[in-house]
Amino acid sequence: MDIALGVVEALDIKEGRLQVFEVDQIGTISADMPEPRTNADAFRIGNCTTADQVIAAADACPPLQFALEQALRGYKSMDDHGNSSPTTMDAEDEEDWRDWITEDQKLFTWMATFIDSWLETEVDPSDSEFFQNTSAEALALQYFRRVGYDTLEKLGVYFVEGEHPGSSFHAAVLREDVNYANQVARDLELGFRFSSAI
Repeated sequence: MDIALGVVEALDIKEGRLQVFEVDQIGTISADMPEPRTNADAFRIGNCTTADQVIAAADACPPLQFALEQALRGYKSMDDHGNSSPTTMDAEDEEDWRDWITEDQKLFTWMATFIDSWLETEVDPSDSEFFQNTSAEALALQYFRRVGYDTLEKLGVYFVEGEHPGSSFHAAVLREDVNYANQVARDLELGFRFSSAI
């Protein structure tokens, strides 16, 4: 590859016109993914527009459920004039919130707003075991599954669905040299390149 083309490709990568996939020593392909910074980066939680969606989001995400239940301890029901009612949700009422939210529109609105705010807060690394967003390898696999068979064959990309019985390893694997695969990608005018993981 000549130097001028390398400069152009580096600029295209920097400006997002070319996607880069990392290839490790055994050929496993990974999407270039930043570490999650916010809860929204780490968890797949959609816009909660109904009580059932709030309940489903909390049930599917233990860190959100814990944060909601902690916040609910200080929740006070407001009347139409913005005054606190004497009813305060405390630890004993935590299990009842799923019933309350379906009956109390103000509680639903408060919880939906709380979830939006929680999603924008900085992620707690200690919650990493619950992170729901797909791994870098899984994202690469999803991407290459949408690429045509002939193109995959020319690139030297293959899918591994478990290395042996009982294995959970599923990935797209590059069986050719990175430089060779990049030249094929250039020739086919594909919107990605490969780089060797260090």
